[in-house]
Amino acid sequence: MWKWLIVLACLSAYTCGVLSLGAREAVVEEKTTPQKPEDIVVARASSVTVGDAQHFGGLMIFPLIGSSLKGDDYFTLDEAIKLDLIKVREKGSGDVNLVVLQNYAGRPVFIMDGEEIVGAKQNRTINSSVMIGTKQIAEIPVSCVEQGRWVAVSSEFKSGETQLFASARQMNSVAVTDNYKAVPSAGPQSDQSMIWSKVAAKRAAIPACEGATDAMHEVYSVRQDDINQYLKHFEVVDGQVGAVFAIGGKIIGADIFDRHSTFEKLFPKLVKSYGLDAVDLDDKDNQVLPTKADAEAFIKRIKKSDVELQSYESPGEGNDVRIKSDIINGHGLVFNGKAVHVVLFAPVDASDDSAKVNQIAPASERRHRLTE
Repeated sequence: MWKWLIVLACLSAYTCGVLSLGAREAVVEEKTTPQKPEDIVVARASSVTVGDAQHFGGLMIFPLIGSSLKGDDYFTLDEAIKLDLIKVREKGSGDVNLVVLQNYAGRPVFIMDGEEIVGAKQNRTINSSVMIGTKQIAEIPVSCVEQGRWVAVSSEFKSGETQLFASARQMNSVAVTDNYKAVPSAGPQSDQSMIWSKVAAKRAAIPACEGATDAMHEVYSVRQDDINQYLKHFEVVDGQVGAVFAIGGKIIGADIFDRHSTFEKLFPKLVKSYGLDAVDLDDKDNQVLPTKADAEAFIKRIKKSDVELQSYESPGEGNDVRIKSDIINGHGLVFNGKAVHVVLFAPVDASDDSAKVNQIAPASERRHRLTE
């Protein structure tokens, strides 16, 4: 009997050893052969499922359901500013397309592309999603969304609690990708002229905008009551980590985050962004509504063979993965092996004159146009 006990003990030890070895090998493999940032972005986009659509006015939103990934805790921009854990200031005496962020927090700070910061010498939006590391000071590329002012109204920026409206954000994503290719070391630079043009057109369509500057923030203020209706009619569902957005019956874009809590915090800004483009539409403009299958097909475009993904070093921490093709554009932020944010956009409408992307304009030209 005791011989059989010895045999069983040996077999048990052998089995445990194999299982332990397998576990160790898996861990080592993850450390020695990590996934490429491009693959991480595709995997995250491919991991979500599409839920039942919510619909109000000219805006339709499909929830994206997925797991919340384990990883580093971080603050959002609004959280960090509210807690006085991050300072956002002009670079020196001021640079139209750069600001300086200093993170005093004991954890990183995530900033979503298009988030608006207001004050200082002029209001700006963030060109691409970034993660500002713990105790890090970083120069972050931005875009002016207030042409006509170059006078300081405060020493620091605060949150505008808004985001670059969807159509401009869509075009800016393409511009940033093209400019990365042209000058990789310059970071995520926008097409500033295009953004000024889009903001000016949006303001011109609203007679109530009478401010002295072409400020996007004024457009949101004037449209606040209308935008609030959208905020009331859309809600975050359990397990939601992203959404597909359609305006006037056409799918425009999607945002996917690493966790439910981040999406829930940033969802109001996304609704405002898409709502500002949808606010003049109503149900009759949605004659043919996209289906859940359409939303699923849109997300799956990222896996097509002709979609180009290219990773660049982010001006914060991690990698800025740019996505470009004739069928889908966008970007993804990868931090510590996780896709914190993936953004997908449908191709820009070629009939829109402001969609013509220009490469980086000289700094002298950008400064000259500030006060025109």
